[in-house]
Amino acid sequence: MICRNTYIPCQDILQHLLYSGSSGPLLHSLITQCILNIGRDFPSPGVRAALSSFAVPADSSLTLLRVVFLVLLNYDSKMRCALCEQRFLPHIPELCPYKACRFYDHIKDRVILDWIKNETIGVAELVENLKESYLVS
Repeated sequence: MICRNTYIPCQDILQHLLYSGSSGPLLHSLITQCILNIGRDFPSPGVRAALSSFAVPADSSLTLLRVVFLVLLNYDSKMRCALCEQRFLPHIPELCPYKACRFYDHIKDRVILDWIKNETIGVAELVENLKESYLVS
């Protein structure tokens, strides 16, 4: 589709979030929305207490913001759908549903699971693994 329509930008919303140095404010907003969505889907005091640790300070690094968002995205079905159905920035298209499906499955089954099991994987390496997963999806 990109080859046939040269006016379509090659970047999608997830690529912007993973690679752009200016994605911090959007990541903060999406993290807040994920916390609300998950809290509504699982309305228990234990879940709310666990979600409170995901609220990141305003001066957090992009690496931390990316990790927090993608870990939350792994559990937030509403946000996964929203990334494919709506534009969060007017100049960046939504995520292709086919790519999203492959990416979501890969991060759930491999990337995050490997990170949880292997304590030597730091957040910087996790972000690199997530970027690689995005590229091959």
